[in-house]
Amino acid sequence: GERLGIVGHNGAGKSTMLRMLNGVYQPTQGILEVEGKLDSLLDLQVGIEPEATGWDNIAYRGYLRGESPAEVLAKRPAIAAFSELGEHLNRPVRHYSSGMLLRLLFSLATAIDPEILLVDEVLSAGDIGFYEKAKRRMLDLIEKARILVIVSHDLGSLEAICSRVIWMNQGRVAADGSPHRVIEEYKRFMMGESKRAAA
Repeated sequence: GERLGIVGHNGAGKSTMLRMLNGVYQPTQGILEVEGKLDSLLDLQVGIEPEATGWDNIAYRGYLRGESPAEVLAKRPAIAAFSELGEHLNRPVRHYSSGMLLRLLFSLATAIDPEILLVDEVLSAGDIGFYEKAKRRMLDLIEKARILVIVSHDLGSLEAICSRVIWMNQGRVAADGSPHRVIEEYKRFMMGESKRAAA
């Protein structure tokens, strides 16, 4: 049931940590053990084929996740409905506007039932109507996940969602503990860095 947030400035190692947990990178020292089924919202464009239609890409993403053809077929209507792309799903993805592509990518990425959920940054998802729907979907996924690990610069959301926060600095854990304490420590550090940079 733990909800772990990771904070830190750009280049601190937050996304690298998520990719290591996801098996993209191997640790250079120590041992990493993950017990349970991982689902991640790291790079939404992985597995997208621009020349293929939206429907085909729905199938490709499902197969990449290890889903059977029957599972992919069962998920298709819900993914299509959530994306609100309608007839555009019959067109090659390379013809999509950036907003349309984002709708498809978000709909595909969140068509999961997570046990361990890894999230890199809060997702923006097009127009305000779809953004609100996407935000509700994200909160639902977070609620369903047995374990959440989330990287974000939205400190208020992390404090509200997480049960624990880690502050990363130059690839190392600078602080680990209650969200409020660690976030306040991180903010004080960042304010000090800003003042030193301005001097």
